[in-house]
Amino acid sequence: MDPRADAGARRRGADRADLQPSDERDGADRRPAGHHRARAADRRHVRAGAGGPVPARGARALAASGRPVRPARRGRRDRGGRSGRRPDGDRAGRGRHRRPRRRARHPAARGDAAQRVAGGGVHGADRGQRRVRGGGVVIDAIAAEWYKLRTVRSTAYVLGTVAAFLLLCALWSWYAARYWDGLSAPRRAEFRSAPAEQPLTLALPVCAAVLGALTMTSEYATGMIRTSLAALPHRLRLFSAKALVAGTVMLAAGLVSGPAALLAGKAIVGGRPMRAFDAPVADHVPHLLVTGAVTAAVTLIALGLGAVLRSTAATITIAVALLFVSPMLAGLVPAPYGTRIWSVLPGSLADQIAAAPGTAAGSAPGTADGHGALPAPVAAALLVAYVAAALGAGAWSFLRRDA
Repeated sequence: MDPRADAGARRRGADRADLQPSDERDGADRRPAGHHRARAADRRHVRAGAGGPVPARGARALAASGRPVRPARRGRRDRGGRSGRRPDGDRAGRGRHRRPRRRARHPAARGDAAQRVAGGGVHGADRGQRRVRGGGVVIDAIAAEWYKLRTVRSTAYVLGTVAAFLLLCALWSWYAARYWDGLSAPRRAEFRSAPAEQPLTLALPVCAAVLGALTMTSEYATGMIRTSLAALPHRLRLFSAKALVAGTVMLAAGLVSGPAALLAGKAIVGGRPMRAFDAPVADHVPHLLVTGAVTAAVTLIALGLGAVLRSTAATITIAVALLFVSPMLAGLVPAPYGTRIWSVLPGSLADQIAAAPGTAAGSAPGTADGHGALPAPVAAALLVAYVAAALGAGAWSFLRRDA
């Protein structure tokens, strides 16, 4: 029997030789530790650094007296994972040359996620800094409404209808000239016809009612109104932008198409002395301006009705009934009540303000003088009152009711 003790794992034998554990060997002599995967050898002497080799696991360093010495405790860590700090605020082992941290933002300036809420948190109250001026918001709202109006097909259909009736005005002028050529001299003196722009004056109010209704009701039908309100929560500005854009488009359509129809009719008729065609262009200017203004007014009235009704079919039906059906029904009422009812209807105000030269289109039922029952200023004020009432009701409904 050999009296000398054999070398054990992590211990020196009699010959002062260490025996490496099996999981720290290289090559074929190495095997994985129990319940562990195979991995690279543990090189404690390599990663020991300036502090010297790391003692073997389970072994304790011996002091000069031969007693085991406990390893020094590591610094405690707080719950956030940060090491402890000295009383003067510096980290242990680090100097004061480090740059200070960036100051945290005000909690009301951003929406931080709340604890235990996925994606969560609601930002604080607005501190009122760097607000956008109101003028820019109004201009952006008008630009957005103009973009929406000119990119939908309904606007193209409405303006295409106006252009089609402009061609119909030229056709009407050609037919009137051909008919006048076939009359005898006595009948030519008594011949009366509608002016060249008459077909257009009938179509413009209907087109205006359709466009004004669709400007408001189409967004309720498709749900786009909620997106518009999310982009511009100020409802009065949004309503005003819609009214301004729709009214301006139909005003331009009326002011452009009316003179074009008149000039086309005069060019087709030529020098024929036909009543309602031979008047100077200056005499037609008031009637053409009133036609454009009434077109814009009908658009605003229909837009206000659309905000209240929120139905395209109902809005267009009521608008057409007020413009065309009610004046005819008023003619069936005995005088003088029929004349009074007819004179205050929206569809009868345009001719009472300024009728076309050479025509008695502005005459009320039961009158033979070719004039309406209301003076022109009173009829114009009544038209403005209709527009104000419709827009006021529409704005109140748009502000008070949910989308």
